[in-house]
Order: sequence, then structure tokens, then C-alpha cells
Amino acid sequence: MIGTFVHFPRGSTILRRGDHASCVYNLVAGVVKAGSVSAEGRETITAFHFPDDLVGLAESGLYVNTATALEPVSAYRLPLAPLERLLAADSTLELHFLCKLCHELREQQRHAILLASDSARTKIILFLHLLDVQNRLTGGDGDIIRLPMRRIDIANYTGLAVETVSRTLRALSREHLLEMDDTHSVRIRARPEFDALVRASSDGA
Repeated sequence: MIGTFVHFPRGSTILRRGDHASCVYNLVAGVVKAGSVSAEGRETITAFHFPDDLVGLAESGLYVNTATALEPVSAYRLPLAPLERLLAADSTLELHFLCKLCHELREQQRHAILLASDSARTKIILFLHLLDVQNRLTGGDGDIIRLPMRRIDIANYTGLAVETVSRTLRALSREHLLEMDDTHSVRIRARPEFDALVRASSDGA
């Protein structure tokens, strides 16, 4: 076994953009945000990572994003050199990692579709859909979407202002589409209408 089981407390930096890429992390528990901060201090979040995701993909030997734990995180740290040798020798494992990379690419495509929309409502609907898909993949309550990230993180992922994120969520709640259980979860009150909005938002984005 080449992996080392590691833990990160909430708020800790797992890896930094631009650092030499020496390993990747396979998440076991917890949620991680990945992104970058501009010279002016503006954060852009490009992805949220969940259990079974890979964190630490690189380009030209350097990490492309900074990864931060949004809650306590457990993961396997996989050093790249032994991992590459193992993948070369095990075609089944190599296929498994290729599937993970394909998942990463699909998430990037969904994020690009979300950012292409000019509508705050559409952006929030598509964002909630991403979390809804993740929730169902992990066997969660079918109508409860967990929000482990803060409103500022949602804003930095969707390209909206924090006030716009909160206002849009409240509007969807007033329409009885969602119910705000607390700051860290929402409940889908009208599943057929929500799914129809997702389809319309995806087509129109």
C-alpha cells in the first residue's frame, strides 16, 4: 500500500497553487474547496471536492489550485512517483483513476456552463443541482442538499456577490421550491419543479 492516511482540520490548507506536485489525495471524508486568490485578494473557487474525489491534479509538475478543507477531512496521500509505477503495472487500477479524471473533467464542464449564464437564478439552480447529484451518489436523503460551504464560497464559485446568493436562495424559498432548514442545508420541496428548472437552466445556459 503506497498511501498514507492523513487528517486535516477545518480551514487548513492541503496544498498550494504553484507548489511542486509531489502527491495527490484521495478523499475519504470531508469536503474540500479548490481555487486561487488573485493579487488583489479576490478568491475564485473552481471546484468542490467530496469523498472519493482526487485532489491535487497538476500541470507541468505544479499544482494548479490551492485546496482548503471546508470541514475536517480524511484522505489517503498518494505520492506521485510510486503511484505512477503502480498504475503502469495495474491496468484495472489505471482504469479506475481514468474514471476519476473523467469525473473531474465533467465537473469542470458543468462549472463552465454555470459561469456562462447571466442569470443569478440559473447559477444557483445549477450549483444546487451539482450538490444534489453528489448527495444522491453518497446515499443521502433524496430531498436534502447539504451545504458544507459558506455563502462567500458559493459566491466565489458562481461568480455572484454574497448578497445575490442569499437573495436568490430566499427567493427560491418564497416560491416554495426550497426550504432553508439551516445555513448548512436546504430541502427540495418540489422535486418535479426543481428538476424541470435544472433542465431548463442547463439548456439555456
